[in-house]
Amino acid sequence: MAQHDYVIDNQSFPATRTDINNVLLAISSTNSGTSAPSTTYANQLWYDTTNNKLYIRNEDNDAWIPLFLLDQSNDVASTLATEIDVEDVSGTDTAGTALTIKGGAGTGTGAGGSIVFQTADGAGSTGSSVNAHATRVTITDDGKVGIGTTSPHSELDVRGAGEIFTVEGDGGASAEINLSLINGTGNKSTIINFGKNLGTSDRYLGRIIYEVDNNNMDFYTSGTLRARFTSAGNLAIGATATSNKIEVRGTGLFSSDGNYRGSNSGILNVSPNGNLAIGFGGDSDANYYAAIFHNSSNTAVGSIFVDASSTTYATSSDYRLKENVANLTGAIERVKALAPKRFNFIADPDKTVDGFLAHEAATVVPEAVQGEKDAMSDQQFMVTPALGDIITPATDDADEVVHSTGVAKPDTLEDGQEWIQTASPVMETRSAPDYQGIDQSKLVPVLTAALQEAIAKIEALETRVAALEG
Repeated sequence: MAQHDYVIDNQSFPATRTDINNVLLAISSTNSGTSAPSTTYANQLWYDTTNNKLYIRNEDNDAWIPLFLLDQSNDVASTLATEIDVEDVSGTDTAGTALTIKGGAGTGTGAGGSIVFQTADGAGSTGSSVNAHATRVTITDDGKVGIGTTSPHSELDVRGAGEIFTVEGDGGASAEINLSLINGTGNKSTIINFGKNLGTSDRYLGRIIYEVDNNNMDFYTSGTLRARFTSAGNLAIGATATSNKIEVRGTGLFSSDGNYRGSNSGILNVSPNGNLAIGFGGDSDANYYAAIFHNSSNTAVGSIFVDASSTTYATSSDYRLKENVANLTGAIERVKALAPKRFNFIADPDKTVDGFLAHEAATVVPEAVQGEKDAMSDQQFMVTPALGDIITPATDDADEVVHSTGVAKPDTLEDGQEWIQTASPVMETRSAPDYQGIDQSKLVPVLTAALQEAIAKIEALETRVAALEG
């Protein structure tokens, strides 16, 4: 430890030599001492041996600026500074003062210097005081931050094996991850991107996007929108909009054993060719319920049963479910009120069929008809499809290229291109006919009763004829 005023007085040679040696000692020890040098100069260094801090004198030579706090207990080259703190001349923290660390400036068209953070991995050999250092964090000249990589591809690029990002509650408390994007492209916040091969289109294979402008949450796989939660909480799968709580478009298979039919295990199956099975099960593969229907009280009220050679469509009819049972009378007059017709459906003009007009049949057998005559209902329809941009994502060798903006998704894309949705489809509501339907099987009781009444009359007439002929 040594300090000096750096003034060599006129004196004898031995004293002059001693004075020069003291100056050199002060320089070599960085003016170390328990207190600041009494004589100071602008940009002078001073090592405070009491607090293990290194200071530099300011340009005005009226204050000391603290630089580093040094750890003298670990005499290894890798442990140089354990604390960087902005303090005032009295050695206390200075509120609101920024600490700035700058990388080297670029020259001409050359890139600027990065900021690199390294640590030793602690795997040095026995007796080694300094282990090899490895780069842990890199801030590139264009502001990208890489953790676990020295060449980040995005604003924050974190790489590693296993768990590379963990948020954990403290002492049982809940933990949160809050992600915000203000003024994102197209008013969308990309929450998570999933993929592989950073720098290629594969890095965008899967993603979750929150659409700030309309409060939709979108889920993508293979770069294509697969499902969306709308702002109303409705889920659309294979569609971009729905007014229903859940809407699924396309073929599907939902079962506990993965088979369309299966044995004793189906829940809801939609086969690729459009066949439907709901709540089925049975004693064997050849005997099962293709559908079982329940009312709001969870009581079975009908089924479609399949055996090896036929299908039975059944509605509940057990006597234990009924009361006020009486014979059906006056059926002939009701049958006479029915008005069978021949007609063709507008959608199939070349096919003539026999049947009834629903509103006419409803006056005779109301339970056979569903809906009201001339009823209308509101239906959504798409005015314009979803729009997006066709791009070739950036790679290590090329920048991102935008080929088209604000276009509907094409049927095919060129290799390396992807279509990224930027605008939801425009939907409107219109009034459309709510058509009536008829279950002609419910006419059977009236027809049967009318036939029985007719048979009774025929038998009575036969009896009278036989008596007259006798």
